Amino acid sequence: MTAAFAPGLPVIGVPLNRNALNGQDALMSIVQMPSGVPVACMAIDGAANAALFAAMMIPAYRDRVIKYQTEAQANVEAKLAKGFKK
Repeated sequence: MTAAFAPGLPVIGVPLNRNALNGQDALMSIVQMPSGVPVACMAIDGAANAALFAAMMIPAYRDRVIKYQTEAQANVEAKLAKGFKK
């Protein structure tokens, strides 16, 4: 809904899991915006990815996000090499 009232501004929709429909209703309302009302849609409860996506749009933060992603990938690869256990 915010996208309709914010022409010219990028809008990132983050559906929240707050009711019996587990966020599916919020997800559908975001992805079914009418033509002319662009909205980037993240996963249900995907606020962390929304923040990273927004930061990537700001040139001053892009390198920091790329560094974060590279470090996260290295951490996953290190855990896999050790035989990751929960």
